[in-house]
Order: sequence, then structure tokens, then C-alpha cells
Amino acid sequence: MKLILIIISFFLTFNTVQAQIDGPMVFVDQIKSRETKGKNGAVFMNILNNEGDEWNLISASTDICDHVELHTHIQEGDVFRMRSVKEISLNPGTVTELKPGGLHVMLIGLKKELKAGDEFQLILKFSNGKQTFMLDISVPVQKLKGCGCSHKH
Repeated sequence: MKLILIIISFFLTFNTVQAQIDGPMVFVDQIKSRETKGKNGAVFMNILNNEGDEWNLISASTDICDHVELHTHIQEGDVFRMRSVKEISLNPGTVTELKPGGLHVMLIGLKKELKAGDEFQLILKFSNGKQTFMLDISVPVQKLKGCGCSHKH
């Protein structure tokens, strides 16, 4: 319980978005994207599910690209590949990290390159199997500093 209170206080101290005032206690924090040089990009964040039930991130949408997918990285031999996933599970009382080299929101077919200092809106859709809710978040674009992954290019 003490760990959960520490996590909650951390999320409340920084740039955090809560799902709904009177709704599920799902918090999104440390939201960011990186500048791009091509047609695809990614969004990273931490999501705290402070509910007693499992919630899932089931989709995301934005008007800055043609298509948005939820992705993960898998290793096939010595090669890391991105794969689309149907949903991202958010276990009760835990933080799920969407990060380079792991789970992330993939932006496919960007209408323009993302540049450091830009900001765009992203809508996240969550479900627990009984109800759904959407959360509109602002995503800051940061300067690219390597891929953040542990494999060789």
C-alpha cells in the first residue's frame, strides 16, 4: 500500500493527466514523442492503473498521421521487430511503461515531420471489458537522442 501511495504522489507531482474527475483512476505521465526524419513516429508514456480491475489501452488516434497502432518489440534471433498488439494490459495498482524498445504507440504515415518543440493531441481509449473511456492528451516532441534501445543497429 505504501508503494502505491508513493507512486500516486509521484504522478500527482508532475505533468499528469487523469482519465476523468469522477471516472476510473487511470493516470498518464511522462508523455513524449521524438522528432522524426521519416513517415513514422512513436509516443511513449507511463500509465498508472490505480483501480482494482485490469484496464486495457485499446486504441489511440490523432489527426497528424494516417494510422495509429499499439506496438511492442519482439526478438527473433538477433533481430528486434515491432509488432502490432490488440491492446496493452494495465494491471491493477501498477505502472505500465511505454518506452523505446518496448510497448509504444506507433504513428504511421505522418503528414509532416515531427520537430523538437512541436506538440500534438492524442486520444487514448481505455476499456475494462464493462466500460470504456477516452483521454485527450497533449504530446510534446523532444529532440532525438539515440533510439533508446539496447540492440545494435
